[in-house]
Order: sequence, then C-alpha cells, then structure tokens
Amino acid sequence: MATATQIQLSSSPSLTTKPELQDEVNMDDMVHLAGLCRISLNALNLNLPDLDLNLPYTADEIIQLPLDKHRVPDALFSLPRRKSARHAEAEALCRLLDPAHDGSLSALIRYDADRVRLRAWAALQRKYDRLIATKLHGRTTMGLSGGVGPGIPQPAWSSRITGQGPWDPVKKPISLDGCPAIPMPVQVAHEDELAPFFEHLQNGGTDNLDGIEDAVELDDGRGEPHYGVHGAEFRKGVVYEDGRMDLCKMVVGPDHIWKLMESLRYNKFVRHFLLGNNIIGPSGAAAIAKFIHELPGQIETWYIAGNCINGASFTPLVDALVTSPAVRQVWLKRNPLGPGAAHDLFRLITQTENLNTLDLDQTELGDAGVAELFTELAAYKGPDGFKLPLRNMYMNGCGISTKASQAIASFLSSPHCGLESLYMSCNPLGNDGALALASALPNAPCLARLSLQSVGASTQGVTALCEALAGHQGIRSIDLGQAFATQDLGQAPSLLYYSVFPILPDPTKTEATFQPSRDQTLIDPGQRSKLQVASEKAIRAHLEAHVRARYGEDMTYVQFLADEKRWLVNDREVRKIDSVYRNRDAGLARRHLMTLVKDWDEDDRTLDEVMKVVGPVCTLRRR
Repeated sequence: MATATQIQLSSSPSLTTKPELQDEVNMDDMVHLAGLCRISLNALNLNLPDLDLNLPYTADEIIQLPLDKHRVPDALFSLPRRKSARHAEAEALCRLLDPAHDGSLSALIRYDADRVRLRAWAALQRKYDRLIATKLHGRTTMGLSGGVGPGIPQPAWSSRITGQGPWDPVKKPISLDGCPAIPMPVQVAHEDELAPFFEHLQNGGTDNLDGIEDAVELDDGRGEPHYGVHGAEFRKGVVYEDGRMDLCKMVVGPDHIWKLMESLRYNKFVRHFLLGNNIIGPSGAAAIAKFIHELPGQIETWYIAGNCINGASFTPLVDALVTSPAVRQVWLKRNPLGPGAAHDLFRLITQTENLNTLDLDQTELGDAGVAELFTELAAYKGPDGFKLPLRNMYMNGCGISTKASQAIASFLSSPHCGLESLYMSCNPLGNDGALALASALPNAPCLARLSLQSVGASTQGVTALCEALAGHQGIRSIDLGQAFATQDLGQAPSLLYYSVFPILPDPTKTEATFQPSRDQTLIDPGQRSKLQVASEKAIRAHLEAHVRARYGEDMTYVQFLADEKRWLVNDREVRKIDSVYRNRDAGLARRHLMTLVKDWDEDDRTLDEVMKVVGPVCTLRRR
C-alpha cells in the first residue's frame, strides 16, 4: 500500500524502452518524396553550386542569398533517417532514389548524405524567411543590421518608408509603361470538371438545386460568407441568387470559353459574368464579342480580369460592348491592352450608353496611353449639360506620371466629367504629378473618392492635394497611405515629413541621470504610456462620433468597419463582382494556410499557347 511519500507502480519501469518502429510504409508518399528529393538535388547542384551548407552564415549573409528565387519544398526538412523509428521509410526512399544498388550499404550512406544537404537547405530557407519578415517589419535580431530591437514600438510601414527616404526618380527610376499585366499562374481545367456547370447554365439553371445532383448549396446552405446570398456550387462554378455567375480562377481558357458562351445563350438568369484569371486570350475575347453582338441586352457586368486580352483582340470586343445598353461594368485588370488601346477605351467610355464602372488596373497603358485617353476625353464635345455615364474608374499600376496627370486634370475640369471615384494608386506621379492633379480638384464637384496610395509624393505634393480638397463639397474618402502591393509592384511609397525646428540647449536644465533603486522597476519600453492610451481613446471616440452622426446612433464603430466602410471607399457596384473563389483564396492566404503563387515557371509555355489561339479551336495539350 502506498503512503503519502511513496509511488506505487503497477510494473517495473524499463529505462531502455525503444520507440516503436514503423514497419508499414505508404509508398505513394515515398514516391512523392523521392521525386521532390531528385528535383531539389538537381536544382541545388545547378542553381546553387557555390552554396556551402556547412558554413555558419550570419544573418546579414543569409538575407543576401538568392533563396527567394531558388526554393526547396519544406517537407524535405523532415526526411526520415535510417537510424530512427522511420527507418523503413528511409530504406524505401533509398530504393527509389538508387534502384541500381538496392539493399547495399553505399545506397544508404549516399541517401544520408543527400538528406543532410536537403535538410540544411530547408533549415537555411526557414531562417531566410524569418529574417526577411523581420527586416520588412522594421525589426532586428542577432547579427541583422538595421531595424529596432524587441519591445520598441515601430510600425512596419513606417520603418520601410523612412528606411528608403523620399522617392528620387533619378536614383530609383520607375517605368512609365505600367506594371506587367500578367495573370496568376493557373492551368486550364479539364472538360469533365466544367461540363456539369455548363449543362446547368444551358438548361436555364439558377441558384435552385431541385433535382440537381452535381451541385451543393453554397457553404452548406448558409450562402455567401458575410452576405448570406444563396448560391448553387458545382465542382467548378457558382450561380448566386442575385444573378452572378462565378468562374473566377476556374480557368476555362480558350479550350472551353466558346462552350461557356454557347451555354449562356439559353440562360436568362445570369446578369453578372465573373471570369477573372481564366486566361481565355484573343480567342475568348472573340467569343465574348460574338455573344454580345447576338444578345446585347443580357449581361450587365463583365469581369474579365487576367485573361490575356491584348490590344488587337480588344478592338472587336469594344465594337460589341458599345452596342449593348445593358453593360454597366467592365473590369479589365491585368489584361495587356497596351498604350495602343487608348482610342478604343475612349470609344468604350463615350459610346457605351450606361457604362458606370471601368477597371484599367495594370493594363500596361503607360503614361503615354493614359495621357492620350484623357486628352481625347477632355476634348469630347457633347450636348450642353450632358455628363458621361462613367462614375468609377480604376487606374492603379498604369504607369501614370506627370504627362498623364495633366491630361487627367484637364478631363476632371471638363463639364462632361461625372467621375465620382478615381483610383490611381501605385503610379509614379511624384510631386509634379500630384501638383498637376491638385490643380483640377476644385473643378471636380462630383468627385467623392480619390485613392493615391504609393504615388511617390512627398510633403509638397500631398499638401497641395489636401489644400485643393479643403472645403470640397463632394469628397468622402481620400487615401494617401501605402498600398500593400507597393513592394511587389516595384513602386515608390509616399513620404511625409513634419517641419522640425532645432532649439538651443537650456543651460539651466539639469541632465537626466539614472539612479538605481530597489523600490522602483524599470519602465517597459514596449508598454504604452498613459498619454498614448488617452490619445488613442480620444481618437477612437472622435471617429465613433463621426460614424454615429453619419449612420445613426445604432451604428457602432465595429459594425462600420465590417460593413459601411467598404461602401465609403468603394461604390456599391463592386458588390456585383464579389467572388467566393477569390475571397476564399485571399482568406486562406491571410491566415497563412495558403501561399498565393504570383510568378509563372520559366519553362511554362501556357501563356504563349493561349495567345496563339485565334478561334474556337484548342491548341493546348490535353491532360
């Protein structure tokens, strides 16, 4: 019987118990790992022949390594060792990697050496990622130059911006051709994956699933996240209750775009066409143009971003769009229209009867193309008192500089301009461009939203913009901050300075000294002071008062941020392009559950093949 100071054991303990060995091996996993090992070893020898994985690299040396371009799968960090509980997996990998010496000790020794190299590469890559993130957030760590230490508040954006100083076009020239119009890397879907959705559309299908076996209710019947709009979701494709058809990132490509447009001929329910990042190419543009010519009153919203539509294929598409009285929104983000598309865009804006929103983000218009477009718009002659129907215009990442800014200013002062929202972030305006734009703002009473994130302006340019908008009757939202995509797009942030005047030291003031004391603790450098806390509370109360005055006493600030803030920054028309596929990927990326791949492999010829297709004929290799 055990006493209060004894422990009664049911059996004698064994101090030599070995971990249970794993004898069963999943060969599918081993084949996958063996492939990763072989590819990574070849890449290491080819791309990083001088990388010595045995050297103790310092933090500054690690961030100079090209580990952003040459990556190793993180799974190789945990390759099985032959002297471990996973010895069976290690032996299986040996046989796959070196089948000619199956069962020999030399194969095992060779595998162990390769495993050590790959693990060291993966470990170095992990350190590299941590150090890059530390540096981007303005922090420092052991051996890393720059940044601030732990516990000292330092916003990430301010450290990045102040670290590089005001934008100098001479030291850091930014192309006036605009950001590249390249879609995200994707592969064209197989016909079997799309066929059920196409059949549903062809049968006049809606969000109703009665008798439909190939689909489920969106989000288990809860509908679209946050908004609760009911939808029918197929393996690839969603139809929403409000008339949206969503195939964003499902990649119909030139293979299936003609079939999609044919199936929509018989569907009177779909009013909003969402086909972002589907790389349909010139052939797809021709298919859409043919559909509009035959059914001009059917589709209101054309979201065709990231579809490899170039200037030549854009012309016949505009010829069709201007005939449609139904069209209200055209979204062309990341299509390589080029500066030659300026006149076609002028026709689209002035001849499309009800065009409300036009998106030209990253369309490679360039400073010259934008200048030509707005010069034509400024010279537009219409009836007295007539304003063009265009209300919202997106031109982020178009290469806009001084010349284009002056042309935009001319159009804003035109009596035919009715623009309410103008988005021009990630453009190299600089102070000269900001001053040119500011000169026209008092003459644009309709303007309600102006976004100028990361335009390379400093105190002079931003001050002129703010002074021009002081007392403006229509302005509701102005954004002069930093865009998250600034670094990815290679653009220049804006940087403002307060005016600071030096003062002479006071000879009567005693210097502060440190007096050690047992009764007092040191101040925590990471803790906010009472003044900071009081200031934040006062700012929050001021903002909440603004919200209640505008939206009523029942509107809390949290509710405002979740709902109404979106409509302060954007027109409600953007609701018609909401995609559950885009939002899912963005949400997973924010939670670090998914990495959004932005760059195509160098040997991937998909985009070249897409651009070759000129009609309803597939030239892509099928799976």
